[in-house]
Amino acid sequence: MKLIISKYLDLATEDEKNSLDRYVEKQGRDFYNKISKVHQNSTSASEGYLKAVLEQERAYVMDSDKLARVVNKIFKMLKSSNDDKYDERYDNFVDNYRSNILKERNLLAHAKTDGVHGFKIENQDGRIITYDSVKCNEIRGNINRYNNLFEETLHKWG
Repeated sequence: MKLIISKYLDLATEDEKNSLDRYVEKQGRDFYNKISKVHQNSTSASEGYLKAVLEQERAYVMDSDKLARVVNKIFKMLKSSNDDKYDERYDNFVDNYRSNILKERNLLAHAKTDGVHGFKIENQDGRIITYDSVKCNEIRGNINRYNNLFEETLHKWG
């Protein structure tokens, strides 16, 4: 995704770059506000922001979800400007990427093996998901689909 963002910045107008900068700046402010709130509510508030951040599980400045949101913003900008670089596969990019890639990755981080039938995990809905060869093939297919989309996008953009 970083390559998509970088390539877009090479091709974007100053207005488009400024729009993305404002979007990322807002994300940064939101992150800062969350960290400030954590710091204020932290038991170790006297130890500073870094300690408060380290106490959090997700102390990322630009994690995969944030990168996906920036890429989604780029795709929306292309669509709204009727740019010929736009591809209908970009529709609902961030939602699709979250459900096809990020959700699966996050669930797999908590999976436990039963030794015979693969990995099992209880998802947020309480359903048990088995990560067997069929499920792994599905995940691999999703990863390949996004890799192909990114490669085709970079090729299309020159």
